[in-house]
Amino acid sequence: MSINRVISISEDLNARLKQEENASGLIASLLIDYYKTNVKNICEIEERQKSIEEQRKNFMEKYSEDYATLEKRKQIIKQDIETLENIRQKQFIRQQEFKKNIMDHFKEELSREMTEEEYIEYLDRFENEKGFNFFKFIEEKKGVES
Repeated sequence: MSINRVISISEDLNARLKQEENASGLIASLLIDYYKTNVKNICEIEERQKSIEEQRKNFMEKYSEDYATLEKRKQIIKQDIETLENIRQKQFIRQQEFKKNIMDHFKEELSREMTEEEYIEYLDRFENEKGFNFFKFIEEKKGVES
């Protein structure tokens, strides 16, 4: 079977081929060798390319899922932080109200402002002394001032 095809080659290569006894046999042999070695490589490359595309697709799907999960976690963390901030703010307000109530009651009982040191002393004793309360504290202060 003889097929004539036109191949464009450089003048230098054309001059070399003219010197060959069996130029068409040489070209045929080179093409056969090329396809024997490279077609296998081409198939491997195509298979590898398909594998890479599949891995890329799987990665993108997983990345999308992971990204969505991360975004959900970020929202949960943000809500938790906001909740903690609200709790802290409410605790601060309650502490301030508690302090104001203690100081107001102290002023009613002793007709003077409660000092910061007295407030700290009261809190420390209230926390650490069993049976200690505000009324005992007031009685002690009345006894010291009389």
